[in-house]
Amino acid sequence: MNGFIARIAAVTCLLLASAGRVSAAEPTVAELIEKVPVLTTTDESITGFSFRFSVNMPYKVPVNTLICWEKDKTVGMLTAAGEDYAPVWFLSGSDCAFFDISTGTIAMGDDARPNFRIHYTGEGMELDYGLGRTDDYQLLVDLHSLFNNPDITGGSLTRNEQGQLVLTSQVSERGGQAVATFDGHEPYRLRSFKIAPVSGDGPEMMLSNIRVNDEVALKWPQMPDANQFPQEFRILTMPDAAAGTAIVDGIYLAELMRRTPIAHAALRNPEWRAAPQVQQTNWEAAATHNTQILPTLKLLLPTVDR
Repeated sequence: MNGFIARIAAVTCLLLASAGRVSAAEPTVAELIEKVPVLTTTDESITGFSFRFSVNMPYKVPVNTLICWEKDKTVGMLTAAGEDYAPVWFLSGSDCAFFDISTGTIAMGDDARPNFRIHYTGEGMELDYGLGRTDDYQLLVDLHSLFNNPDITGGSLTRNEQGQLVLTSQVSERGGQAVATFDGHEPYRLRSFKIAPVSGDGPEMMLSNIRVNDEVALKWPQMPDANQFPQEFRILTMPDAAAGTAIVDGIYLAELMRRTPIAHAALRNPEWRAAPQVQQTNWEAAATHNTQILPTLKLLLPTVDR
């Protein structure tokens, strides 16, 4: 009899412990937002981060940018356009390549820096990204500021099928939604943030696959040799600034920066073909160049290292 009572007591203790775990208080919205980091290369507590940025502005064409930064180790950026993910810009360390389907040209350089800034100020969203040539570069992903937008109101907190916490808010402009996804357990890390219209066409923006510090697990590829790119493309090497061509080189780089994304967008969305940078483009040839460049993406994609 005593053994039976002991077993009942043990089962009761287990049930009570289990109930205590189930009934643990969920974090509040304010507590979740308080933990959201600012990702920047100038914060000593940040040793690395990686994320994917997706946007369909301003060309109404999906563009994806993957960025990985690890202190004293990795600097990588890949931008790809369209549903077929055609490469537009690529950076590995300081080596860069621009894939210009409007002229069938791949321009390569060895002194590039990434630039990525997304930040909400009192006047609106600031978004700026691309490649440039400068000694100083800035990667600033102010995730925390995204929750300070007064156009984003309310907020209901639920759990999805994977057990993650999902914060859904209304965006007053154009009747959109903001959806933030967090881990479902301590320390409730932010994994994605998306702003999109509830229905119909409209601007969409998403940060996803957010990883910070020791979570970063991307093995970034080195720049492929020129002979690994499609033979149909003309390969150009950007002049060396030390050779006294820095001004010409800077102008050429700026032109490439503007033309390559517009060319990819205009191929997929004809309303952009009137843009001055691509008015003289043969779009049948551009479509062929786009097909030829697609296998190159396999050379540029990072792999998961663990």
